[in-house]
Amino acid sequence: MEQQAGFTQYPVRMTAVMVAVILLAFLGFSIAARWYLLPSRMDDVLMNASEGEIPERMTLVLQHSPTPYQKLAKWMASDRPAISLEASRRLHEQIKQWEQYSGIQIANDATQLAEALHKEMAQYPDKVRDDVHQMAVRMAGWDMGGATQQEGAFLVAVERLMNRSAASKAASEPAASDAMLSEYLDQADTKEATYPRIEPIKHVNEVPLSSGLPWNQADLPTLPRVKSTASQIPLEPSVTTSADVNETLRANQLLSIGQPLKLPPLTSSPRHIDPGPKPLEELPNYGSLTTLEVIWKLHAQSTRLVEHARNELTSRRFTSADLELAARVSHPEIAQRLQVVRELPLMQRDDRKTWLYYMTKDPDESVRYAAAAALITSSDPRLLRQLKAELTTDPSPRIQSLIKR
Repeated sequence: MEQQAGFTQYPVRMTAVMVAVILLAFLGFSIAARWYLLPSRMDDVLMNASEGEIPERMTLVLQHSPTPYQKLAKWMASDRPAISLEASRRLHEQIKQWEQYSGIQIANDATQLAEALHKEMAQYPDKVRDDVHQMAVRMAGWDMGGATQQEGAFLVAVERLMNRSAASKAASEPAASDAMLSEYLDQADTKEATYPRIEPIKHVNEVPLSSGLPWNQADLPTLPRVKSTASQIPLEPSVTTSADVNETLRANQLLSIGQPLKLPPLTSSPRHIDPGPKPLEELPNYGSLTTLEVIWKLHAQSTRLVEHARNELTSRRFTSADLELAARVSHPEIAQRLQVVRELPLMQRDDRKTWLYYMTKDPDESVRYAAAAALITSSDPRLLRQLKAELTTDPSPRIQSLIKR
């Protein structure tokens, strides 16, 4: 009675509480269905869809997925060509749309896409790898402005993707796996060859002695007696002996059988055996370095390391002219690098700003100042914002005053 009286006394409050509980339960179920149940179910629907239904269902899955770029990267490795081609088409369209916006707006999304493609790279066949490599090269040419942290994460992700997608999968795998070798041995005839059995011959060299020997001993010829003499023992000219006359054998000295032979002691040490050339040391992995770090390896003391750095830059689409300019940018003499800073604005190259930007990272303060002074006159607002953001932490007071003008 008291509960019924309480309910009748506060009907509005109790009704509001019940409605709120129902709404919260419905909201929780909706969130669980959208983030956990619905995506997995929709993936199965997409994989079993016909070719005509794939674009529509893929759009539906992407709309309800919290990680659309991971979905597209995974679909690129699908066994169904229709799904793989549709995912590739959508990625190219997305990259084309991003090129119409400034770098600060697309930095995070582009970084997520590059990391998703890098994660699924092991599942891609060679043709898909080439397609992904073209995407990475296209994204690497973007001029990303804004905060240094966002651009740094984007450049690292794109460079890792370029390096991973450059080598084909077939080149990194062994020619034959253990499974292939086992299958070949199962199919091959590995039984031992059989040969006709040879019967053993009995009574070999057995002579019947009941009738005596088969020959007459009187008919055998007599052998002449040989006087036993010792052979001469010449000494090798390459072995030196002691000078003791009693320990040295004369060249014409004869020894009788049974007399112990006294050899002269050796005084020379054994001949030294050349172990041969030393094995070459394993080359370091330059694939994990940034492009600027590899450029500074072009003047290493070891010619093998220099050639290794040139090969790494060539794999990153460096031409012979780029390699020549990179060697000048990282020249050991400061005067040579300053001369490059003065010549770069006059060079007929489309990437002059990129090389000047590299030289703002020079270890010498005068080179950094000259490169920053050349870039500070640019009319590109995004480049100026990026340059000022990065040079704010430069230890040089001159550079600090330059970017504050």
